[in-house]
Amino acid sequence: MSSLKELLDAVNNYYPILDGNGIIVDSKKEILTNIIEAKVNASIIGADIEWRLFVNNLQSKFKNNHISYMGGYQIPSLYLFIDLEKKALTDGITITTQCVIIKSLLLKGYTSFFEDMYEHSTYYNNRKIKSSYPRYTIRYSSPKKGNNNEMLAIIMDLLKIQFPDDIFYHHLLLNNTNMQMGPTLNKMDLNERKNVCSVYQYLFDDYFHDQVLVIE
Repeated sequence: MSSLKELLDAVNNYYPILDGNGIIVDSKKEILTNIIEAKVNASIIGADIEWRLFVNNLQSKFKNNHISYMGGYQIPSLYLFIDLEKKALTDGITITTQCVIIKSLLLKGYTSFFEDMYEHSTYYNNRKIKSSYPRYTIRYSSPKKGNNNEMLAIIMDLLKIQFPDDIFYHHLLLNNTNMQMGPTLNKMDLNERKNVCSVYQYLFDDYFHDQVLVIE
């Protein structure tokens, strides 16, 4: 059973990376950087064996779906998504539905959810260059199609094989629990630092969290 206390304790273990005067807390920044660097290096040389076994098992179960393992992301977690559907709407807008699985490296925990990502394929940025941005993403846990419920059950069973001690955390709990612990590692050098972030951003992913609506 998931525990809010475990999440809050984990955030306290690794944050803040800046003190009250905006000065880097060297030890915590170094710890986070080392964790992420070790993850990326393991991904490059194929040393992340347990996660790769999980990915391979997923691929054998979902042979008709493309699975992307984002091992190079500069976040303190293991992240992958399964492509479920892509369709074109009007005015050059496409919607891609994916199932996301993300395991934190800062505690023994993971989450999984579905997301619809809207992309404007005919959008031109301020330099008049064609771009897929801005994007807008809706994340949710209740499957829109019946077989997706079965998919979540299979994902959890396969994760338990490789990571039997890990706990599932609902994405709503992660995203709706905020803490005032200063910026995350990827956001600490921005001019407008966010001092209040969600537990999800601190422990799982602060990289692709802009323009995201989280619902049940």
